[in-house]
Amino acid sequence: MADFVNTITTKSAVRELRNQIASLAAFDDIISAILTTNPWNCIPYQYRGESQPGVVISKQHYIGKVQYQDNMGKVIGTITVHAPTQAKFTSAVNAVEENTNLENIIGGIAVRDPVTDKYSCTLRCNAASGDLYYVTFARDKIRVTSYDDDNVLYDLEIWADGISALS
Repeated sequence: MADFVNTITTKSAVRELRNQIASLAAFDDIISAILTTNPWNCIPYQYRGESQPGVVISKQHYIGKVQYQDNMGKVIGTITVHAPTQAKFTSAVNAVEENTNLENIIGGIAVRDPVTDKYSCTLRCNAASGDLYYVTFARDKIRVTSYDDDNVLYDLEIWADGISALS
């Protein structure tokens, strides 16, 4: 029987944020800025014969809850919204909040607390060194995975230190 042989060592690291990212808009600003400015100097590469950008969204997920409260403020029902993009998330949450039929059926007033929303966006990045690594942003942490070159993490730390929302 053949054994698996370790061919390369990849690393992962996490940065816990002191305060969660304040809002969906702030989260979007961070992701958009990365995609627009490419602060880590990622380089395009070929995958299955097609050119890929140096940094791209690999996956994303957004979760929010709409609670239904009675006249005394007691929670009597909850609807959780899961969406694959920010735009769909915003549309879905707004549709649930504005749905008076659901309020009548559940018997309460729709109330949402955006502070409890959860966001996740994973970026696939190709470093100049050839490392293909991932940076996952959540509201409360940033995780870097599958990197080999320590300079990847060093560059990310320098960049994150300069973003007040990521301290």
